[in-house]
Amino acid sequence: MKKILAVLACAVFCANLGFASFSSSDIGTSGAAFLKLGAGARPTAMGDSFAGISDDSTAIYWNPAGLNQVAGKGSLTLMHAIWFEDISYDWVSYARPYKNLGVFGIGVQYLSYGSLKKTDNTGLEVGDFSPTDMAVSLSYAKKVKDISLGANLKYISSKITNTATAYAVDLGAMKKINNKITLGAAAQNVGTKLKYVSEEDSLPMNIKIGGAYTVKKNWLAVLDINAPIDNDINYGIGTEYVYKLKDKIDISGRAGYNTRNSKTGGLNGITVGFGVKYQDYCFDYAFVPYGDLGNTNRISFSVQFK
Repeated sequence: MKKILAVLACAVFCANLGFASFSSSDIGTSGAAFLKLGAGARPTAMGDSFAGISDDSTAIYWNPAGLNQVAGKGSLTLMHAIWFEDISYDWVSYARPYKNLGVFGIGVQYLSYGSLKKTDNTGLEVGDFSPTDMAVSLSYAKKVKDISLGANLKYISSKITNTATAYAVDLGAMKKINNKITLGAAAQNVGTKLKYVSEEDSLPMNIKIGGAYTVKKNWLAVLDINAPIDNDINYGIGTEYVYKLKDKIDISGRAGYNTRNSKTGGLNGITVGFGVKYQDYCFDYAFVPYGDLGNTNRISFSVQFK
């Protein structure tokens, strides 16, 4: 335990040193904010802390190096999030290993803002429009000796009335220190700018460092440190406890805290959720309050193919 605390303390120091110029004064200086929303109800319930676990197809989002843990004929995850007002957020991903070639995957993020009224410069309604955001990631991961490596090639599209596009890469690494400790790191959204007719927005680049500690066989503790280009450094912590209900049924309880959401009021960054697993099928739920903005709910379904 002392070893992981020392490593994470060093990571915090390095992140603050390397990104000292990134602060809350930079809020609003990047576009494509939907890229920060995360994937899967399980990671969300644990405070958005998953860079040191990333053991299913949602690793495409959190840390592509984690795809090396996908076995058999692959992992599939479907997620739907009920957001504020008429906004909905969806994620789908699939990853599959191919013998000695490595693991290949694809992930799709999609955010719909619903139907909005369009007005002219006098305020007169002239119809409706439906803004959307989308990102498609093609992923590859391979283990080199005792270090897992992974990368995404990402296409990003943001539509208001006109459509802006951009391209980016994600890079990740993961190493199992011992039977209890795993460390991971990822660089997210490193790429071109989103360009509309005359305006350009930078992508929300982020450096993520994470760790996972197996307290007991059925009890996991996690921590992620994020250094975003457009905000203060933020931290997420979480835990998961798995109870075997029957021979083929597991029930998981999860909770977490993320400082990124701590300024929204209300329950200030608290996240909770649960999971029910039957053989290779799993249903997960996460509840995330955003203070005065309202509460959000995420459900996801995943399956591990043998």
